[in-house]
Amino acid sequence: MSKRANPTAIGAFVVSAVALAVVGVVTLGGMQLFKKELPFVMFFDGDIGGLDVGAPVEIRGVKIGAVTKIRLFAGTNNIGKIGVYVNIDPALLPKDAAVRTDVDAVENLIKRGLRAQLKTQSLLTGQLLVYLDLFPGTAIALVGLDPDVREIPTIPTTLEQL
Repeated sequence: MSKRANPTAIGAFVVSAVALAVVGVVTLGGMQLFKKELPFVMFFDGDIGGLDVGAPVEIRGVKIGAVTKIRLFAGTNNIGKIGVYVNIDPALLPKDAAVRTDVDAVENLIKRGLRAQLKTQSLLTGQLLVYLDLFPGTAIALVGLDPDVREIPTIPTTLEQL
């Protein structure tokens, strides 16, 4: 004869299995394992006080990425260059398939005038964000301090130009 199963043991097993499934979904869902982001670097000369890791990267007000690292480059030729590393989500770039799937297509946008600036995110807190837009007619000034990451040229803000 078979022994009758303990209902408490079955209930505990079911509850623990459901809890484990919920924890797995939350953990793996937040990791975004299959999301491919494009890394870029931008070099700024001036003060970047107020720009933090995690700050948004925007094109005309649409968030397309975030700042991942800020690094100071100091040397004889590049005193004061600050490298701002960002990851851009290609799914949020313009619908043109060439731009979304090929990193080299960003070179075409740079030739058309894609430049980065620092803009104020909040006047109250002084936080900054990286703003990308097309500024045709501006010179392409690449610094080239990190050859492993593609570079987006920068231009000074209107206040810095004054």
